[in-house]
Amino acid sequence: MARGSRTGRRKRPSQGAAQSLAKVQGFALDMEELLNEIENLAQALRFIGYGLESHDHDFGSPISALAWTALQRLSELKTIWNSMIKASAGA
Repeated sequence: MARGSRTGRRKRPSQGAAQSLAKVQGFALDMEELLNEIENLAQALRFIGYGLESHDHDFGSPISALAWTALQRLSELKTIWNSMIKASAGA
């Protein structure tokens, strides 16, 4: 079977660099609220762990340790996020 010529096909217009950058910036800004909410939830979990530790050391310690680890990872993620926002603003 012979294939049809490509001249009859429409090409999709390519997205400009400025449009792509604006789209990425929009996604990044949408992430900010979620990152802050997750950080608040992890902080609350950490306080719950501390409260349990004050009454029964065996149950509260793993919870506060897990929450502390989550907060450290979130801090690293926020650092990357801030770098991404600064880089896109300077582009």
